[in-house]
Parts: sequence; structure tokens; C-alpha cells
Amino acid sequence: MRQQAQTEANRITETAHKQVEAERQQAMVQLRGEVGAISTALASKIVGESLHDEARQSGIVDRFLGDLESGAISPQRLGAEQGR
Repeated sequence: MRQQAQTEANRITETAHKQVEAERQQAMVQLRGEVGAISTALASKIVGESLHDEARQSGIVDRFLGDLESGAISPQRLGAEQGR
């Protein structure tokens, strides 16, 4: 009887651990999605353009990197502008 109770307790504990891990994974996925949405919304406000369209996001990033490479903007200048 005692062995049966211990086996059942172990099964319940294992099930609880698996459930907690599954809920943790689900929360991480949800959190990543929310952080992505918030980041996109914040970046939209910073650059003054909508970033919800994936093609538009890519174009804005490409344009920014092109400006950075051409010297039209510099990391130092960008930092100074953010401090305004």
C-alpha cells in the first residue's frame, strides 16, 4: 500500500512538473509576441513610419543601413539626436 501511494505521488509530481514546463513555454511564446508587437510600435513612433507591413519594415531597415553606410547618419549623430 505504501509503495502504491509513493508511486502515485511520483506520478502526480511528474505530471505537475510537465504542466508547469508547458505553461512556462506557452508564457514565453506569448511574451515574445507581445515584446515584438511593443517593439514594432515603439520603433514606428521613433522613426515616424508604420512598421506593421513586413515589406515596409525591410525597406526602412535597408534605407537606414544604407544611410549609415554612406555616412548620411553616424552612430554618434544618431545618439545625439536620440538625446533630444
